Amino acid sequence: MLGDFLEKLFNRFLWFPFITAYIVLSGLVWYAISQMDWGNLKKTPIPVIIVASVLSILAALLFWWSYKETAKSLRFKRDFSESDKDLVKATDALDIMSKIGNQITKCISEPFSTANNHYTFHSICWLIRAFMINERSKDPKVVLFIPNEEESHLEPCGWANHSTRIQKFTLKISQENAAGFTYMTGEPYYLPDVNAPGVRFERNSYSNNSFCSLVTVPVKCGNEVIGVLSVTGQEKNSYNESEDIPYLRAFANALSPLVTHHLLGRKGVCGEHRETVGSKRTDHL
Repeated sequence: MLGDFLEKLFNRFLWFPFITAYIVLSGLVWYAISQMDWGNLKKTPIPVIIVASVLSILAALLFWWSYKETAKSLRFKRDFSESDKDLVKATDALDIMSKIGNQITKCISEPFSTANNHYTFHSICWLIRAFMINERSKDPKVVLFIPNEEESHLEPCGWANHSTRIQKFTLKISQENAAGFTYMTGEPYYLPDVNAPGVRFERNSYSNNSFCSLVTVPVKCGNEVIGVLSVTGQEKNSYNESEDIPYLRAFANALSPLVTHHLLGRKGVCGEHRETVGSKRTDHL
């Protein structure tokens, strides 16, 4: 317990052990000088005092140098640790992208099935949720919204860590809410605090889940927005806008083929499109 306390104290006040050691060393030196019998010395104590003072100054310089070198080493260690974390995060993102690609390829290669599409959407949302867990967000929730046939509302097509009641939650396509804003503008939108005044946010009355942070990114097919990926966090400032949004945009782009496949199949043109493409390939051969 004492070791943990000293470690925290050292991390908080790096200079603390060096100052303490210097005070102790200086105290020992001057205590030794005070115990000397100056009456039996042939020489005056002035040179001794000078030597003790010089030694104290040298000790102070030594401790100062040690402090600077230790601080430099700790900064390097922290920078290396952050770089290592970034590398691990990038590796995890590549692994998830690979898994998303495999699942989408498998789903698209099979006969069109709304149930199969939804199952794949759910599975991918769980992969994204696992990636979004960090020190600031312990329990994120993920939803994939796509427009309804009238393109008036956004409907949840896949989700992770939400209750099934979220199926009843549809968002009006409007700039008054985050997902609607992203769908209409094609731009990501981040809310560090959904309870702040003037934010674009529509609370889900069908869910008891509470959260404080929200980020939405568009799912695009070319320049056309075809869906919205939404991630929430229980804590304020759950995500870092410059670090997390690029990963979410990459995941949303990876989802684009399956969302397109789902929308075409819903209109009943997916099979017809396949037959047309297949006949063109046959003619070419």
